[in-house]
Amino acid sequence: MAAAVVAAAARRSCQTTSKTPLCIEFYDFCRKGDVSRVQFYLSAGLSADWTNERDRNRSLLMATAWKDSEEVCRLLIEQKAPLDHQDSSGLSAMHICAKQNSIRVAKLLLQAGANVNLLAENDITALMICADLGHTELAEVLLKQPTINLDQQSSRGFTALMKSVFENSIQLAHLLIDRGAKLDLASNSGFTALHLCAQLDRREIAQRILAKAPPEMVNQPTKPEFKGNTALILASLNGHVKMVQLLHENGADPNLANSEGCTALDQVSGSDSKELLKLLQSWSSQSRNKPTAPAGLSLADAIRKDDLESVRKLAKSETVTNVDRTTGWTPLMLAAGLGKTESLKVVLSLIGTSSSLDFHVNRQAEDSTKATALHAAVQCGSEPCVKLLLQAGASLAVLDAQGSTPLSLCADLGSATDVAELIIERASADELMKPGADGRLCPANLAAVRGHLDVLRLMLNRLRKLDDNSSRQTWLPQILEEAKAAWQFEAANAVLEEMPKNAKNNEELTTARLFKAAMDANPEKVKELLDSSQAVRDSINKRSQQDPGWTALMASAWNDDESTCKLLLDRGADPNVTEQKLGITALHIAVQQNSRRVAKVLLDQKSIGLNARSKDNRTPLIRAAWLNHMDIAKQLLDRHASVNAQEIDGFSALHFCAQENLLELAKLLISHDADLELQTSSKKNCNTAFTLAAVKGHTDMLELLANVGADIYYKSSQGDAMDLAKRAKRTAAIEMLVKLDRQRKCSWEAATAPIPSSSTTSNETAGVKMQLDAGSAQVAEVPSVEMDSSNLNSSVVPPICGYQYCMRSNPRGMCVIINNEQFSGECESRPGSRKDVASLERLFKDTLKFRVQVHQNLD
Repeated sequence: MAAAVVAAAARRSCQTTSKTPLCIEFYDFCRKGDVSRVQFYLSAGLSADWTNERDRNRSLLMATAWKDSEEVCRLLIEQKAPLDHQDSSGLSAMHICAKQNSIRVAKLLLQAGANVNLLAENDITALMICADLGHTELAEVLLKQPTINLDQQSSRGFTALMKSVFENSIQLAHLLIDRGAKLDLASNSGFTALHLCAQLDRREIAQRILAKAPPEMVNQPTKPEFKGNTALILASLNGHVKMVQLLHENGADPNLANSEGCTALDQVSGSDSKELLKLLQSWSSQSRNKPTAPAGLSLADAIRKDDLESVRKLAKSETVTNVDRTTGWTPLMLAAGLGKTESLKVVLSLIGTSSSLDFHVNRQAEDSTKATALHAAVQCGSEPCVKLLLQAGASLAVLDAQGSTPLSLCADLGSATDVAELIIERASADELMKPGADGRLCPANLAAVRGHLDVLRLMLNRLRKLDDNSSRQTWLPQILEEAKAAWQFEAANAVLEEMPKNAKNNEELTTARLFKAAMDANPEKVKELLDSSQAVRDSINKRSQQDPGWTALMASAWNDDESTCKLLLDRGADPNVTEQKLGITALHIAVQQNSRRVAKVLLDQKSIGLNARSKDNRTPLIRAAWLNHMDIAKQLLDRHASVNAQEIDGFSALHFCAQENLLELAKLLISHDADLELQTSSKKNCNTAFTLAAVKGHTDMLELLANVGADIYYKSSQGDAMDLAKRAKRTAAIEMLVKLDRQRKCSWEAATAPIPSSSTTSNETAGVKMQLDAGSAQVAEVPSVEMDSSNLNSSVVPPICGYQYCMRSNPRGMCVIINNEQFSGECESRPGSRKDVASLERLFKDTLKFRVQVHQNLD
């Protein structure tokens, strides 16, 4: 009958949404490799081409690939399951096989005609995944397919061979090379497999590549924007001596230069590897060929070496003003960016005699930076180069690719004072206060946010000289707000010093200075400020106007600065002042930071608000429990903090302990009379500590709470502890609950009346519903027995409805069999016979030890 019921449900499932519970179960059994269940569902009519929208639209075959279940895969293929279905990220069953190394399922898929070259997201094939994960045996299976594409490139240009080089999968790399993988393919950055071998020192793979590759490939460079390095340069740069020797033996030219004009020898000239340096020097001296470099790059090399004679000879007007085709920079930019002052003078003089100096000095690079020579000089921090460029007419207003001017770059980097002075003394008020591209901060605000005080003060001085008082009242508050928001207290103070001296500003500056000293954990500075004036002493309980809006005492709590805390309290600091946004006090902050020394000092104050509540209604004790700060919690409890206070969602300290399984802290709270039956708010399902522990599966906590008297049968708005544990699939918690229930049943059984016989009337069978799962896909719901407790000993707590029976009870439970012989409905099953009833009765009565009731033809 169960099969018939499931068959009908299956037919309905196929006609409804893909979220049907039966289909989800079917998918799970495919993933687990449960052959019998899969057979059952297929025979019941579920379709093999169903896809699971809840799991990235994956197919049943994809689920099967996770467990490498050959039998389940064969069953699905026989039912015409789609072989090449792809999920929301483009993965197919073959990709999953590659990930999980599911060789048996992969073979079956290939035999059935699955596409071995399907592309997932980022153009990844199953072969690439095997290479990534080192699954050589499965890769061999894939490589036997005549249609396999060995040379498919991912969105970044990597092939399976390149990936095997990354992972140092020597056997797989050799297989790919011997099978005919193209060796000259390059990634998006121009790296071939040989370049990767050179960089990563994969000598065994490189040897096989060099044996198969054409001779000229050994000197192939990467793309110019990635410096045009050869394999030899990459190996030298990374100090791989044996790789360098292998490449040289196979024809690598040590005198080839990259797009920056550097040879392998140049790359290791400052290296500690004497062996490598000696090798390259000997090869260079033996070679009769001059270093070969792309046209025009020898000038760049001369600038790098500050070889002024060569710069003068090579820097003809048609060359010195050109943007180099490989780097995108002019010689002027290169000299400025490297801080080569003398070379810069030469280049500037040559530009001045050949063409418009103003055009070339402000020319932008044609690479991704779009920087000018002045951008490069500021970033380099070369004061002489910045000075030369400014004298030549370099502009402060040109934007690079990031939307930064040289002025904002100076503010962002916190340039040295001499460089900053040169730049800022030429800036207008508009240039200092104008926002950059894409909403970037203006230079003055940027200096404040970064906390670069020297640069900020120079900018403020410049603005003071340029602007009248009315303008200052506009831009100074802007800079102040940015500094406050970035927690740059010293920058904020620097701005406040520039603002008009009125009562409000003076008070804010005084408070800010005291707060800054406390935040710096500097008790000497705090004392000095307090002794300096009455205004400072009057501001001791003022909240800082800068984020986070704390008092000096709160800052000392944050730092666990006992000395500053005592000093402030002695001078009249109020420990109960609250921060405005969150409503927290200094004690809350001490608890949060686990500042035990400051907490003790604060708790010794007679006026301290032990149970002060923040905006979310949390007391310091609740916060201590939430953060598991045991020592401070003990201090609070010793001073009689409210153990049963509840926060905005109804959680008490004990609720947090139950939720996070904090056993020792829970014991401490219970020893101070924590209420075991406090409930969270209805929004949080009216849970007690016990039901929360059940949801989380904390068996030790369940046992602790039960042993000290917690009601284990309490029902939250989502059900009792057993309901919650089952729903959350907390197996260990369920076992613990059964054990706790059994302990209570032992005391009940002695006082209970005899269990009703099978002739119990229908009124006696009324009660809650229990689910009986006999292993079939569909679970039947039948009425359970509610025992009559009217004649029980009144001193014994009666059994709770729904838990009269457990698996070790005798009997274990009640089975009600209703046989409607004349009934037939949507399931289209045959009417039940007496033989069916007898079979079920034997199963439940003799085997499962249930008490059985049989009813005939109930409406």
